[in-house]
Amino acid sequence: MLESNDFAKIFYHPVVGQILVLNEDGHPAILFKFKPDSLGVCATKMIFKDTEEGASICDRVFNEVDESKAVDLVTSAYLKLKKTGFLK
Repeated sequence: MLESNDFAKIFYHPVVGQILVLNEDGHPAILFKFKPDSLGVCATKMIFKDTEEGASICDRVFNEVDESKAVDLVTSAYLKLKKTGFLK
């Protein structure tokens, strides 16, 4: 269960490795970091409007992120990277 001062979650997936979900301090954004075997640390970010409403939406989304949603998001990003042909 999340506590009111929680700012991070961590999960693990066999393809994309460790997944860190970070509710960033100072501006409404959620950072997803992951480290698949074939790469170093990768990141993708959700940035919300810098308003009270944006901060509220950011907090709600962070609270709703579970392992399944985190894996879906970073796996999608990883597969898009692989599709570019940059990764062999």
